[in-house]
Amino acid sequence: MKAYVLGIIGASTDAGKLIKGLRTYSFVKEAYLLYGTYDLIAKVEVEKPTELSRSLVRFREEGIAGTASYIVNANHLDYESPSCKKTKKSAYLFCRVSEYIDDSFIREVLSDSTSLCEAAYVFGAYDLIFSVNEKVRDHVFRKVGIPVRKIPGIISIQTFLTLNDF
Repeated sequence: MKAYVLGIIGASTDAGKLIKGLRTYSFVKEAYLLYGTYDLIAKVEVEKPTELSRSLVRFREEGIAGTASYIVNANHLDYESPSCKKTKKSAYLFCRVSEYIDDSFIREVLSDSTSLCEAAYVFGAYDLIFSVNEKVRDHVFRKVGIPVRKIPGIISIQTFLTLNDF
């Protein structure tokens, strides 16, 4: 099972040390510091829900004061472009949709884009998450935000930009 976890770092926690520490856990596939409402995002992969719960406890032990978890819907789209597996991400787009958007349509959008890396339907306050390739860091809104907003059914997008210092 895969989840995207947004986190708020505790006031006395060293953010650089924290993010480097999170990246050492085998269940953390990627982790970045963010600008904005949340301080970090981690992509977590575990076998069972109880393991996800345990991973969140470990996050708190490391100094994360609060989390919001978005579990990937295994019955729908969960796709990452093979060329992006080792690529740093410059942003994540958390989208709300008015209606289900066909997986094949989103795969087509991803295959036509050199900027979008992955897309997954999730459970929670958002419905669909996209990640954005590091190469377009300076042009996220123009190269990605505008095209994603044109996808029929997308009603809102919350953009989280990653810090590239860590």
